[in-house]
Order: sequence, then structure tokens, then C-alpha cells
Amino acid sequence: WLGKEEAFMLFALASYCSNFGTIVEIGSYKGRSTIALASGSPEGVVINAIDPHTGTNSDVESGLNVDTYLEFLENTKQFKNIHAIRKLSSNATKDISNKKIQLLFIDGWHSEEAVHNDIKSYLPLCANGSIVVFDDWNRKGVSAGIQKNLNVLPRLLGSVGNILIFSDNLRVNKKFFFKIIKMMT
Repeated sequence: WLGKEEAFMLFALASYCSNFGTIVEIGSYKGRSTIALASGSPEGVVINAIDPHTGTNSDVESGLNVDTYLEFLENTKQFKNIHAIRKLSSNATKDISNKKIQLLFIDGWHSEEAVHNDIKSYLPLCANGSIVVFDDWNRKGVSAGIQKNLNVLPRLLGSVGNILIFSDNLRVNKKFFFKIIKMMT
């Protein structure tokens, strides 16, 4: 699950967005990362939280019928800037606002194909200088999907826990990254 350091990093990265753009989160589960993004984002920035709310990967693979949507809504109800999209990411590109994506957080299905498809579908919707973050980057499927797309992703900044951060944003550089790391220790 999303750790304290990872949540703080998402909070800090969201603060670099402006109301000229939007944040897209693929895989919001019960809302912990969504809350970090919503808390850190400036006024006017919408968080498009995409999730079918059918449980975790292991729940789905085990055939369990899990519905996390009401719990997600309860956990995030204090934030008016969250736009919940209850769909698979592959079906949700038309549901996000027409603003360019400034922060893309990918934590959906953990297969190589799913990660590749999320990058292929959402990266073209990103603004210049956007931030792209992957959760569980060290899992085999996620890592393979990232490796397959290194040629189209912005430059790698580094990792915090299970999140891997890419960006060409001049304000979100290695100096910013290490400043945030230092604040967390």
C-alpha cells in the first residue's frame, strides 16, 4: 500500500500543477493516493481518479466480487476537486477534462500490457513538462511496461519507496527531488 513517504511525494508533486492543467490518477482504490494528490494540488486543479472499483489485482484474479466505490467516495468526500471515473483506464480517456495532464499517476493493473496501454493512451494527453509517476515500479509487469516505453517517457528523476518519477519539468528537477527527500528524513 501507499506509504507515508510516497504520499508526501505525491502531495509535493501535485503542488507543482496549475489550474491550467489537470491530474490523472489511474488506480485510486480506496483513495489514499487520491487524497494526497487532492491535498497538494492548488485550487482549481481537478484530480481525475480512474478506477473500476472492483478490488485489488489479487481480488480480481481470485474471482472475488469486491466493490470499493462507496468506501472511496466516503474517504474522499471532503475534497470537491476529485472527479471519480468508475471505469477501466482503457475506457476513460474521454471522461477526463479537456485540460492537459500535468501529473499522471499510474497505479492500475500491474501487467506489462496494461502499463504499456496506459502510457500509450495517456502520455499524448500530457502537457509539456508534465510529471509521470508509477507505483509498484519494481513489480515485474510494471517494470517491463516502463522499460518498453523508456523512449517516450520524460527523463527519470528517481524513486521514493515504490514510486518512480519521470519529468521534463524544469521546476521539478533533481534539486527539488532531493529537497523533498531531505524534508522526509
